[in-house]
Amino acid sequence: MNGKKEHVKTEGYDVVVAGGGMAGVCAAIAAARLGVRTALIQDRPVLGGNASSEMRVWMVGATAMGRNRYAAETGIIGELDLENLYRNPQGNPYIWDSILLDFVMHEKNITLYLNTTVLRAYEKNSRLESLIAYQMTTETELEIHAAFFIDCTGDGRVGFLAGVPFFQGQEERGRFHESLAPEKSEPVTLGSTLLLYTRDTGHAVKYHAPDFAYGIEYIHKLITENEKSLSLETNGCDFWWIEVGGEGDTIAEGDVIRAELQKLVYGIWNYIKNSGLYSAETWELEWVGSLPARRESRRMEGAYTLTQNDILQHKTFPDAVCGGGWPIDTHPPGGIYSKKEACEQRDAGVYQIPLRCLYTQKLKNLFLAGRDLSASHLAFASARVMKTCAVMGQAAGVAAALCARWKTLPAGLSDSQMFKLQQELLWDDQWIPGVNYNREVRATEIKASGFSRFENEMRDTTHRLDEDLWIMLSALPECKGIQFYLNSDVPCLYEIECLCGTQRNACNDMAVLGTAHACLEGKAQWVEFQFEFSVPEDRDLFLRLPAAAVELAVSRTPVCGCVGSIGGRTGLRLVNPCFRLNEASGFFAPEQAFTAFTRPTFRPNQWVSRPLSKEPAWLQCSLDILQEEKIEMQVIFDTDLNRDYNQLRPNYYGNGWNRMPPQLARNFRILASPDAKEWRCAATYRDYHRRFCRLKIPEKMRYVRVEILSTWGAPCASIFAIQFRAVSTDQTDVF
Repeated sequence: MNGKKEHVKTEGYDVVVAGGGMAGVCAAIAAARLGVRTALIQDRPVLGGNASSEMRVWMVGATAMGRNRYAAETGIIGELDLENLYRNPQGNPYIWDSILLDFVMHEKNITLYLNTTVLRAYEKNSRLESLIAYQMTTETELEIHAAFFIDCTGDGRVGFLAGVPFFQGQEERGRFHESLAPEKSEPVTLGSTLLLYTRDTGHAVKYHAPDFAYGIEYIHKLITENEKSLSLETNGCDFWWIEVGGEGDTIAEGDVIRAELQKLVYGIWNYIKNSGLYSAETWELEWVGSLPARRESRRMEGAYTLTQNDILQHKTFPDAVCGGGWPIDTHPPGGIYSKKEACEQRDAGVYQIPLRCLYTQKLKNLFLAGRDLSASHLAFASARVMKTCAVMGQAAGVAAALCARWKTLPAGLSDSQMFKLQQELLWDDQWIPGVNYNREVRATEIKASGFSRFENEMRDTTHRLDEDLWIMLSALPECKGIQFYLNSDVPCLYEIECLCGTQRNACNDMAVLGTAHACLEGKAQWVEFQFEFSVPEDRDLFLRLPAAAVELAVSRTPVCGCVGSIGGRTGLRLVNPCFRLNEASGFFAPEQAFTAFTRPTFRPNQWVSRPLSKEPAWLQCSLDILQEEKIEMQVIFDTDLNRDYNQLRPNYYGNGWNRMPPQLARNFRILASPDAKEWRCAATYRDYHRRFCRLKIPEKMRYVRVEILSTWGAPCASIFAIQFRAVSTDQTDVF
């Protein structure tokens, strides 16, 4: 007989990431891409955390479901969104799992430990030295050492085990001087939810509820008395309000919470199927989560604590490394049992998150990212959503890798090192609101095959103004009027309201500028509305077209810098209005691709070609560099940053977002030349990425050209930015 044999391994890395949710995945990838040896520890068999097939929560972020325009996250989470859209347009949760796994396994510097739980943490001299973890599938105990650790466990498990102070519950108003906080602290949190998926089979399906499920009468009373919305169309994350556990300890009582949620979920489905109140004969229960999706538990105490005031006042930080934009979204602790509204939301706009929220003071080499960031309960209520957690993860991953390279601690970063950290994040397409990329290599002699005006004349169909239509346009201080292609049932005087936003990207606060009117003649034609006001240079323009017996010509293709929203300023029921402007003709000029911006910020900030024909559209420049320098370049394309993309229900909002962004480049090539006469083709690509072509440019190649042969559907090609920098690594392709 074989005797007992322990499996024990000791491993060492530069960076160890604990937790394989969206924050942990992005942190590990970011660190590994900078060449450091990275371990990713995940206690589940799949990656993604709340976004995985095990829990199936739809990811949201700074766009805040239409409240903030052109605020979609880029960087690694943006890459994952596009990859999922390309490979998985139907939103299959298991394919999404495989994409996350594929991204992690693609990085040669990542060692992945699945089914591995952190058991103990050892610290010495104010530094975390090692973690003890157990991998249950191999019955192996791991002792893992590293220079830096990143706690992405959501519950702050690493920090907790190492004795880092933490916040739990709601702080009293005086703690952080937050107006929305309670007078006294309360030991309550946001609760947990168990989701369910349903589907119509087309044939009769019976359902017999398990004995543990709550009965029909119990559910009926609960739903009606607490005014919960329920219909056959309710599916997936529509059931977010099945929430409990906020009045207890979401960690210690986690299994009790799971059992209660199962009673509710199976009871609610039994109510839908067998109460007789719904025509559910052909519907079946397709999937029920086995793990509750936890919203809140511990928040670790970092070098700085983000607060409600930082978010609502849009405080700027010298060490900003990422941003958020989801509203301050609080839920009653009683969850489904509360008679209060299931959530209260306070619009936040777009705000910065500093690096100091992402590392601890007690342990100098421990970073934080995700739900365990250093934040008050109210700030956390905004920053907790997964795409914001993901950008925190990328920021922490890059910071940890650079600290390892520079042999310094995060609290010891100099001003110049912090600047380099921010620039590395920006180069890697992380969006840091209010912080722009510093072009260390300048482009001159900028030329293009041509460019379009800032307008949309592609009249594909019409939209009847049965509801108010709100149109947001990039700042137009020089514009004195706008034309729309309109048709009215009868001749009439039609008046539109003109407003401007009070903060960048946000649709929540408005200042009225005036009105403009025009006579409609009862036939389809271009109609001009003249402005007797000026739009502030740093504010977006909003136009409200009131509901009337009027039809507006609309296009299938969006134009960057113009968004039409049906029924209100915010929301995701969108159209692309046809319009003309008398001014702003240079909005899409080639120089726009060589500014500091890589998304619309008061201007579209992109080059847009003339309509593509047999000849490719091209954009070229020369490099203002010393002859002996080696340069790498990248191109940033347009992926429609106004999208509120849902990774598991891509077309949930009915805007055709189960297809690739039409303005994204599809077939293109990169060329170089020493004299702009003889061009050498580096390569021809067929692609679907926003950021592409990290290429080393030989010293003699002073001129670079990007030629676009086709898009994913738009008639014109577009580029947000062509960027260059001195070569710092060997991790690029070579001509």
